[in-house]
Amino acid sequence: LKAADPAEIPPKAEDGVLLELGELKITALQVKAIEKNYIQREKMSNPLFQIGLDDIPVVRREIALKLLEFALLQKYAKDNNFSTEPKDYESRLEEIKKNLAEQGMTFDAYLAEINQTPEEFAAINKALIGIEKNLEQGISAEDIAKALDEAADKLPLRRSSHIVITYKGSRES
Repeated sequence: LKAADPAEIPPKAEDGVLLELGELKITALQVKAIEKNYIQREKMSNPLFQIGLDDIPVVRREIALKLLEFALLQKYAKDNNFSTEPKDYESRLEEIKKNLAEQGMTFDAYLAEINQTPEEFAAINKALIGIEKNLEQGISAEDIAKALDEAADKLPLRRSSHIVITYKGSRES
């Protein structure tokens, strides 16, 4: 694998659309901004870090797919009028900030790394919380137990008190 400077390797559509789903579009500029921050973070933790030529398209694809996922979730939440209570978002935000602090990162540094404003971050997370709340309302524990009971004859379920794993060539095999 050869190392490369990703700045020298433009995406296929320099300023154009890399991914599109209906009216949702992910541009090369969006992906490049996050990719740049990712590489800077990696170089800070390992000054010898170099990304391989074969890795660049994979990194860009993963970033573009994650951005499309977020856009799709926001659209779905909006189209279905899912709302989020401010206290639910604040609780989620505090949990995220706590996790980031445990990793030695501030919330502002995290936003810079993922190339989002606080408003964009809030919009994505409020959509996620709204979807999660909607899913929680749809199915109760009793509904799940009833569905499993009804399908018990069709599902090959087994019980086990413990599992013993042996490896080929070991004394126990």
